[in-house]
Amino acid sequence: MEKRGQLLQIEFHYFIVGFLLGLVLALVLVALGTRHVIPFQVPFVCTP
Repeated sequence: MEKRGQLLQIEFHYFIVGFLLGLVLALVLVALGTRHVIPFQVPFVCTP
């Protein structure tokens, strides 16, 4: 296998992992914001 193909697979793997972790973290922060656990709210997402 070429080095270029290996690098693409590694970068794609880290992209997917980072994307999924960021998505989960964002959902947790929005959930905590809507329940007023944390004082941070996103106005267009955390509406009552």
